[in-house]
Amino acid sequence: MDIRLAAQSDLPAVRGLLEALYIDNLSEAERAQGFLSVRFTLEDLAQMVAEAGIVIAADGPQVVGAVCSSPWRAGEGRGVLGAMSRAIEIASFEGRPLASRRLIVFGPAAMAPAHRGRHVLRGLFESLRRHVSGRWDTGVVFVAHANPHSMRGCEAFGMKRIADFQHEGRGYTLLIFPIAPSGQWRPGGSASKRGVALPDVCG
Repeated sequence: MDIRLAAQSDLPAVRGLLEALYIDNLSEAERAQGFLSVRFTLEDLAQMVAEAGIVIAADGPQVVGAVCSSPWRAGEGRGVLGAMSRAIEIASFEGRPLASRRLIVFGPAAMAPAHRGRHVLRGLFESLRRHVSGRWDTGVVFVAHANPHSMRGCEAFGMKRIADFQHEGRGYTLLIFPIAPSGQWRPGGSASKRGVALPDVCG
């Protein structure tokens, strides 16, 4: 399994993986194992690669996992991403406005079902966090209330809930985590110390 930064040539395969795990493309049983709440175009993914980065897991020629990232900017985003942005603008953490921090949005994150349970997604998150370290100091993730599988995984890894928001009648939770300038991931909570795996699908 090769974990590396995505190139532009990888993006059709990345989009195919994300599209397969989009909520409307899954059965109820499949959704119980996590799902994605937002669709992304090739242009969206290309912008992520240019501005922040996407880390992928490749099994030979096949992309089987991906964690994407994008800088947060006030007032940007469509649909649920716009609702998330508005939630960030009014949220606070540790006595200061969340929007005053150097924020980067992690997600979408996905792992092909056949390759789950091997802690590969943990490696993807850690690799991406190291890649963005020094440019951003706080990571942001959102998870649908209807996606408890991903919520449990995010919290087990030390991500902290700081706000809830709504979009088109659906509820979402905003979570954050620190990005240490030293390049070392610093999870919180006893569960993460026991090696609990990250969710296979988050955001």
